[in-house]
Amino acid sequence: MLAAGYGDADARMISYNGDISTGAITVTASGDSADLDMDAFNGGITTGAITVTGTSGSASLSAYGDISTGAINVTGTSSSAYLNMNAGNNLATGTITIGGNYETSADLYAGTDITTGAISLVSGSSSGDVFMSAGDDVVINGGISVDRLTIYAGDTIAINGGAAPILVDNFTALYAPNQISLATAGAANITLGNFYAGGSEGPRPAIQINAGGNLAIGDFTIFGDVISLTAGGTVSDNGAYGGSINANALGVAAGTAINMLPTVFNIGTGVAPFGADAGVDSQMNLAGLTPPTSVTPNAAFSAPTVNIEAGNLTMAGDHLYLRANSLNLGTGMATVPTTVLVHYQPHTANLPIRLYNDLSGVTPQTGALYLGDVQHFQRFPGTTHFFGGTGYGGAIQVSPDGAPVTHTNSTNFVFLTFGPLIGADTIVTDGTVFPLFTVTDFQPVDSEYDPSDGGSGKRKSGGGEGVEGTVDGADAGEVQQQTNADVSGECKS
Repeated sequence: MLAAGYGDADARMISYNGDISTGAITVTASGDSADLDMDAFNGGITTGAITVTGTSGSASLSAYGDISTGAINVTGTSSSAYLNMNAGNNLATGTITIGGNYETSADLYAGTDITTGAISLVSGSSSGDVFMSAGDDVVINGGISVDRLTIYAGDTIAINGGAAPILVDNFTALYAPNQISLATAGAANITLGNFYAGGSEGPRPAIQINAGGNLAIGDFTIFGDVISLTAGGTVSDNGAYGGSINANALGVAAGTAINMLPTVFNIGTGVAPFGADAGVDSQMNLAGLTPPTSVTPNAAFSAPTVNIEAGNLTMAGDHLYLRANSLNLGTGMATVPTTVLVHYQPHTANLPIRLYNDLSGVTPQTGALYLGDVQHFQRFPGTTHFFGGTGYGGAIQVSPDGAPVTHTNSTNFVFLTFGPLIGADTIVTDGTVFPLFTVTDFQPVDSEYDPSDGGSGKRKSGGGEGVEGTVDGADAGEVQQQTNADVSGECKS
């Protein structure tokens, strides 16, 4: 179907009793507005690609049943461009491209499902708004580039960008009771400005946002059951005011860094998407301590660099997992149960761990995870701090500078490594210290480690006496030595 003219170009198709079915539709006006109207009052609409071009452009399709079209392109060369679609049942389109010199918008409604291709709204001087409402599911197969995006779905929302980015400049609101998922592949980024998802009332959906490249969300409020935020690059809170995440459980993972210092976290007692380690329960039992309620953490953060503010963390659950080579917990104290277990693990396999009383004046090196009582352990109330984990073989050294790690409030220190553990008996606490390995009296400083050995704890050549460590399952729970703390494990002298 083709409609063209030098004045207005209007094309209208109406069916009162049946379906409308046609091939590609092109409506063009060289010097004025171009408009397409299609109505199927008791049937459906099926078309090929739709192209509408004028100084202003609009396309409106309404059907009692299904609407199915090819790609849709509406252009207003000097003014606005609009798309409106309303299906009583299912609505399916190809790519949607709306371009205008002024305002652009796309409004899609369906009684059941909405399925579209990639969506792009380009506006010269005003907003490009997309609004969708579906009785069941909304699925977008392709990237998004719009100014504002609002989606209401009766069941689920899925945006599958593929290799194309998902970019919403100023406002994003996604509401669905069961699941919300956004994903890109390769190096494609996801950027969501003023992001709102879930809803403070009613069922909270599972939310999964997985960016192949970077994930940047600004001034956000997210309500969900289990929330998963992942990126091949960075996950960042890039808003002016900081966001908030309200979840039963949370997992955040990034290939480069997690930069969420402004973010407020309110976490419940659910199970995070990753971080489970059966060795935690085993070693807690051997130490005579109560394991956390769940072997899988309630909140988990994993990246080479993790920046979060402990003072912004409120958690009802008792298991937190922090996997990083560099960890910044800010300056505040977390609001968590006094029984919480905080599990520290290097992001790089077998990277050594260094425990200091105070990292002030210490220059962390890239070859180890540096943790300080002042900077890390004091961010939590009476707590169990757990270091290493199942399969971890890095060297753990306590107090390399000679200043004892000193922490009261019934704080426990539990270690799990198949590498050497050095200096655990120097920890001062009224809680329990449980090293699995005990070494000879030699206690090297950081400079004596060879960083090229993958964290095995071997000294550089010519470094003198070696390090010996043993595990004896039968005696692992016995208290063999009393020092500044209750130290459990097999001790050699």
